[in-house]
Amino acid sequence: MASWQNTWQKVKARAIRERGHACEVCSYDLVVECDHIIPKARGGTHSEDNAILLCPNCHHLKNRAWPQFRHTKCPGAPSTRKEVIEGIRGYVKAVRDRAYRTEHPAEDLIDYGGM
Repeated sequence: MASWQNTWQKVKARAIRERGHACEVCSYDLVVECDHIIPKARGGTHSEDNAILLCPNCHHLKNRAWPQFRHTKCPGAPSTRKEVIEGIRGYVKAVRDRAYRTEHPAEDLIDYGGM
């Protein structure tokens, strides 16, 4: 295993131990993934400050649909953990509200087979 993988594994374990085993956006606690707030490809680091615990649905929404995370160097992109979490939380709420207001399920939401 490469040294960066060892570093990231330690960061993930520490994040789960210190923040609990729940999504930092919606508090879902059955399945949690540790993700980079700012992707490594965009200059992010393997550090605790750049790690966020997300359920699969919030992780998907963060990566797929919230444009500020795709282009973190754009003006107005979130710069602190609190801004990031609040931004994802607001986006997830908007997507879910839209899904519940329509007759058709939102394409943004993932069906995990009853989870």
